[in-house]
Amino acid sequence: QEKDFKLMRRWAQLREALSVMQSENFRGQDHELNTVFAHLDARAEGRIPAQELVRAQILPREQLQRLTKTMDLKHFLIDKETFRSLIWPDLRVRYIRSDTLARMKREEESMMNNTFAGAFNMGVGDKAGSK
Repeated sequence: QEKDFKLMRRWAQLREALSVMQSENFRGQDHELNTVFAHLDARAEGRIPAQELVRAQILPREQLQRLTKTMDLKHFLIDKETFRSLIWPDLRVRYIRSDTLARMKREEESMMNNTFAGAFNMGVGDKAGSK
């Protein structure tokens, strides 16, 4: 029974990793990367077998083999930095929904406009105050 319990707990962790990716508001941010990686890193060793991404149904085997350039996903270990640089960009493209992406772009544009307006007003204020 202990073996069954461990297996069920592992499947729950893999499911949690997938649910982060499938969240309606997934943005591919660092805290999401850390959460996904922690769910996949069952032993907290700082690395995961690439196969876990397939087991969690986060990536298809063929796509992961292409990204890692290996057929042996069971023995190919991915540390967090490799996950961030090699896998995460692909996951962001795959899982960030188009409406969330549009909202992110609007937020970024709004922030840039506010920053520009603030800088412009400060510059105008500086000139006005120096006369």
